[in-house]
Amino acid sequence: MTPKMSTGEKQRLVKTKTEMGSSAYERAKAFESKNPFHISVMYPYYVSSRLTIPLAFAKKHFLGQLSNNNDLVLVSGGRSWPAKCTRSGDSARINGWKAFVVDNKLKVGDVCILEIMKGKKLSVNIIVFPADD
Repeated sequence: MTPKMSTGEKQRLVKTKTEMGSSAYERAKAFESKNPFHISVMYPYYVSSRLTIPLAFAKKHFLGQLSNNNDLVLVSGGRSWPAKCTRSGDSARINGWKAFVVDNKLKVGDVCILEIMKGKKLSVNIIVFPADD
């Protein structure tokens, strides 16, 4: 009898298979910066709604670091999008992500680096590594 897998276990399995077979992910892993950054592989929920990031990363760089209600700016290719980081259980969400996804035509399998750029206003430089077609 095959044991049942929880939703979390299924998501981790899908994530592992996607990352292992992705040259976009391999290219993103080679990224280097003096600024803190997080790598996110785009999954269906991320391209249809909000981006979820680890709570520890959000606490260190977003939550509690922002003076105006956890507002931040997503920046890529000379354009910017307003966003907000909020806590959601044991993770954090980037609300306002959907506009970035639509404008940049992100799709499942693309890989994004969120590079923290601190200044007067917290901004997140987004570097996109397109999925292999």
